[in-house]
Amino acid sequence: MGPGAGTSPAEKLKKSQGQQMKDAGLEIQGLIERLEVQVKELNISTRKDKEGLQEFDRHLGALKEEKRKITADIAAKEKYLASFEEIIKPLDDQFNNIEGFLKGHYDSAKVKYDKGIKLLEREFDYHRMYRRPDKPFFGVPFKPK
Repeated sequence: MGPGAGTSPAEKLKKSQGQQMKDAGLEIQGLIERLEVQVKELNISTRKDKEGLQEFDRHLGALKEEKRKITADIAAKEKYLASFEEIIKPLDDQFNNIEGFLKGHYDSAKVKYDKGIKLLEREFDYHRMYRRPDKPFFGVPFKPK
């Protein structure tokens, strides 16, 4: 007799049910193994994410500290700028007054210089272009009339 020749239909059904159970068990085992691999991968990914989060937190802490320092620096500079007008304004006004005073005297000196040169030109034939810097100017002393 060949294989399966002496088996009854109930045995065939049992075998097929047994085979089905075995196949289902193998599928479940394969599924469990795949899930275990995925769980391991997720655990690795989670660990890396936690490490990345810790690094991010360290970097964020450094940035917050830098922001705090910059904010404090800005506040100090704003305070200085607010007091700048009060501190510098009197000095600026004094400088402007001195500058105006000196400008007035300088303008007056320029006018007098031009008058003096014109007097030299008119009375002594002085000519600026022909003046020799290495030789002294000779002329007759002027006595106003």
